[in-house]
Amino acid sequence: PLRDDRAVPRLFLQEPYDPVGIAIGSFVLFPEVEIGGGYASNVFRAPDARSDGFADIRPAVRLVSNWRNHALEFRSTGAFSTYNEYDSENDNSYLVEGRGRLDVTRRTNVQALLSHERGLESRSALDANAVGSRVEIETNRAEVALNQRFNRLSLQLRGSASDYRYGDSEYLGVETSNQDRDYDKTEETVRASWEFKPTLSVFAEVGVNQRDYDRPATSDGINRTSNGERYRAGLSFGNTGEILRGEIALGYGIQRPDSALLDNIDGVILDANASWRLSELTSLLFEARSDISETTTPDVGGAFYRSAGISIRHALRRHLILTAGINYATQDSGDGIIDERELRSALGVEYFVNRDVILFGDYTHTKFNAVGDLSDYNADDIRVGVRLRR
Repeated sequence: PLRDDRAVPRLFLQEPYDPVGIAIGSFVLFPEVEIGGGYASNVFRAPDARSDGFADIRPAVRLVSNWRNHALEFRSTGAFSTYNEYDSENDNSYLVEGRGRLDVTRRTNVQALLSHERGLESRSALDANAVGSRVEIETNRAEVALNQRFNRLSLQLRGSASDYRYGDSEYLGVETSNQDRDYDKTEETVRASWEFKPTLSVFAEVGVNQRDYDRPATSDGINRTSNGERYRAGLSFGNTGEILRGEIALGYGIQRPDSALLDNIDGVILDANASWRLSELTSLLFEARSDISETTTPDVGGAFYRSAGISIRHALRRHLILTAGINYATQDSGDGIIDERELRSALGVEYFVNRDVILFGDYTHTKFNAVGDLSDYNADDIRVGVRLRR
């Protein structure tokens, strides 16, 4: 719920036009494509910065049902880029997803999701290759949730199953298998909410997960299979308010590797996804996420990942909108082996030529620090282009 509430960013965006879509029977099609290009000062995210220019295209399409009861949605996105000099950094990724909601009664519904995603691992990822080809990652996910409302009390039971597959990498003509990074993950969660009013609820949830590896890591011969728990409590502001939407939660998480050679990873959790409309011209978006990252770093069972950021969006004119944001992320294994800090600041501008054509420009600065000076880097990225939609 914290990562997939589209009503939250919608309140933050406050654009002058809403996309109208194309009616197809009882469905509405929302096509969109971004065509852009730019400059990256540090393509490989390394201390020895190498710059390059690029061109990219990012298509997206949503097909949404327009029914009184029940709902279906199909979505697909892609990101394809070409660098002038460093072909290894070209992107070629996509996502296809289907989701639905079955309204059993006015107070009971069942939701389900299926998705398939293919992407290339970022150079800044925890176990990413510093040189050679980037690793291809394929992710398949299935999720189902049962929602039941009892007057002010609501209960949710949800479960998911995902599998992650890592492709081979190549450097100087030598291929390296990454099958030791493949794993399956299942999660089961129960959540209870009490509604004081439609725009304010309190909730608590307990979740367990299982992460299963087929083989031990080649780095140290230890299998990374583990089990974990997540405990959260927080406030929800609903998804219908015109001033505040979203939710924020605080809690505790732990991941317990099966191997006695690896330590448990645990710590405080902060999760949030909330939009606040300060005025007709200005809005804020607060996002936070916590999880325990997988890693094959020798003798390390995982790293606690935490990220928090705030963005502001302001309309200088009805058709001219500025965005600024800052995000701080950390990864810490608790034993001094993994200790990463990333500070990212961003500026953006959008000019709405009309309902269907938007010109945009983005600038991002990244400052990264880790154990040892050999991993620290700075990076600046500029991207400009046009967004076409219907």
